[in-house]
Amino acid sequence: MKSPGFKIGFVFFILWLLLPENKLLAQTKVQVVTKTVEQQFVYKAGEKIEIEGEKANIQVKGWNQKEVKVILKLISKAPSQETARQELDYQRYILEKKKETLHIKNYFVLPKGKKDIQALLLAEYEIWLPQEATVSIANLYGSIQMESLQGKLTFSSRYGNILLSAIQGKVHIKSYFGDFTAKNISGHIQGSLDHTKTSMDGISGDITLTNNLGDIILSSLNGVKSLRIDAAKSDISLMVKETRQYQYRFTSEFGEITIPDHINTSLVQHTSSMASWQSAQAGLPLVQVKTTFGTITLQGQ
Repeated sequence: MKSPGFKIGFVFFILWLLLPENKLLAQTKVQVVTKTVEQQFVYKAGEKIEIEGEKANIQVKGWNQKEVKVILKLISKAPSQETARQELDYQRYILEKKKETLHIKNYFVLPKGKKDIQALLLAEYEIWLPQEATVSIANLYGSIQMESLQGKLTFSSRYGNILLSAIQGKVHIKSYFGDFTAKNISGHIQGSLDHTKTSMDGISGDITLTNNLGDIILSSLNGVKSLRIDAAKSDISLMVKETRQYQYRFTSEFGEITIPDHINTSLVQHTSSMASWQSAQAGLPLVQVKTTFGTITLQGQ
């Protein structure tokens, strides 16, 4: 059963287009003015890095140096060069270290009495961090991309996308209205997802996901110690190499459960409002999935 119709990426794009400054720019020739700031900081083990973005695209990469490098571009797009230059100054930023925390932030300040702006104001970050850094990222209206990190990592996104690659450690993801995509992620992973389409490939460790209104696709579940999904109004698809790798406990309220043909499908139990299936083998990692108004699908040999 498909979740009540929404396409996260499409809806987010439409919302972005409906911003007043975007509708104006779509009808006129665009002038672009950019301010670039570059700064480096010495990093010591145990220090925290806090990144806060607004209308920002944030790219973070791990490297083997004991320093943090930040390239921040503040961008203003407007119908005229004069307007673009003037309204670029409405963007502010913080790049500073206080005690054991490095603060990286962009934000907006309008002149007193100014309510509307003509320019489209954006920020782009390129950040290089030590691979074992402790990092928290919060972003509103933008994207987060991270690769090659293995520390304590926290992500919070509203109206944007998160893309993770080659990530290890203690990871917490919070997403409202967007796409969450991960490839080769392992460790202790927690996700709180709302109106978010989720796709994870190459997963290992302990995973707990709560989800509302957003389909989940998990593939290449290798070395999973435990997996728990508690969802609402969502379809859940799991792809494993061999189904006998795990024990399962599936429940779908007002939905369906689909399992491979080589498993006795008659073991799926149905009541007037519930479908359930479990395959218990002591000693194997448990995969537990609950959803409402959706289909749970297991694929594998």
